[in-house]
Amino acid sequence: MEKEAKNIKLKVTLSYDLIQYLGKTMPNGFSRWEAYAYLLKLQKGSVDISYEGGLKISFLAIASELGKAWNWHRNSVSSFLKTLENEGAIELKPSINGNRVRVLNIQKIDA
Repeated sequence: MEKEAKNIKLKVTLSYDLIQYLGKTMPNGFSRWEAYAYLLKLQKGSVDISYEGGLKISFLAIASELGKAWNWHRNSVSSFLKTLENEGAIELKPSINGNRVRVLNIQKIDA
């Protein structure tokens, strides 16, 4: 089942405002686009291949770990995630170890 999830194709719908936001650069590290793509990759690893309408499984995101991966300060990661949530691009749910994240406006497409 895990192998099948890696081979699925995804389609993401983004608003113009979100595209503008992601296009702004970040100093010394991942761009916002790269950070968003990283979240998509994490989401793709959490795909429920039996779910018809899109993706429903969240994944654990720890700001300090994302910060290391992206070369961003933990506060910048938290602010980025909050902005994505405010733009309707992700759903954040607090967890004991970090936040549960689910990328929204994403659907599986037939290969």
